[in-house]
Amino acid sequence: MKKSVSIGLLLIGIVVLAAGLAFASYEAMEQPSAEKAVESSYTQSDSYTVVVKDGQFMPIDLQLKAGDTVEWVNLDEEDHTVSFESCAVELDLPTGATARYTFTEQGTLYYASLKNPSAQGSVTVN
Repeated sequence: MKKSVSIGLLLIGIVVLAAGLAFASYEAMEQPSAEKAVESSYTQSDSYTVVVKDGQFMPIDLQLKAGDTVEWVNLDEEDHTVSFESCAVELDLPTGATARYTFTEQGTLYYASLKNPSAQGSVTVN
């Protein structure tokens, strides 16, 4: 009987020790946080600004990645548009106004102002 009690106590000790080690390992693991969950599920995108002044887009050419947004700001004394050659996007840009567009596909897109065709630019999406 003493032998079976000793074996029983030994087994209980092993189970308690194993549970303690498992708990310690769990505590040592990095636990996910809300910040990390948001960070990993959110793709960082950037925003760029193009100013229209003196009848020109500045900067003329932009390089960005899919998901980035461009904001055009018209500081010129005349109205403009942002009209792309290869897609059906046309943004009105009256004096003092802003317009935004988020680029989702790769490629180079050329644009001009229909109200001042010498105002031209391009956006290359990588």
